[in-house]
Amino acid sequence: MFEKLRTPEDVFGWQLGTALTMERAILGALNELVHESRSEEVREALLAHKEETREHEANVEAAFQALNWEIAEESSDAAEAIAKQGKSEASKAEPPLIDRIILGAAIETEHYEIAVYENLILQARALSLDAVIPPLKANLESERGALEKVSKLASRGVPPAFAGAESGPESASVTSPAGGR
Repeated sequence: MFEKLRTPEDVFGWQLGTALTMERAILGALNELVHESRSEEVREALLAHKEETREHEANVEAAFQALNWEIAEESSDAAEAIAKQGKSEASKAEPPLIDRIILGAAIETEHYEIAVYENLILQARALSLDAVIPPLKANLESERGALEKVSKLASRGVPPAFAGAESGPESASVTSPAGGR
């Protein structure tokens, strides 16, 4: 949609487009994570967040429509980097650790999404684009709720399916990136 950003509205439109790309990328990642998860509790949380993410996507589209702007995705390097980091970590982990990685990545992602929506709301207010604030605020509140849920789940430690697995510093064999211990 934008080759060059020339006005504050262009910047807002581009960032709104990156938010749409972010939500769509997260939907794709959630599909993968549901299959990778080992814990039923984590899987259920991911499935619930998948439904919330569909609502987030619709809310971003509603923001475009409220402005009578063409709905457009814009590349989101940050969202792509977060997804790439999560996949990299998951590929290096032993199966019992996958849910810990999924939960950590979810926490990081929620923080990023919260920042995206806080920024969009601040910009919308500054540009007097009041019509887009309600759907963006709905997403912000939903993301804050998702962060709280996933943080509680992660704070319990090892998901119940792996409660019998050895854990803790005395049983860990930690290898540094250089190959030492």
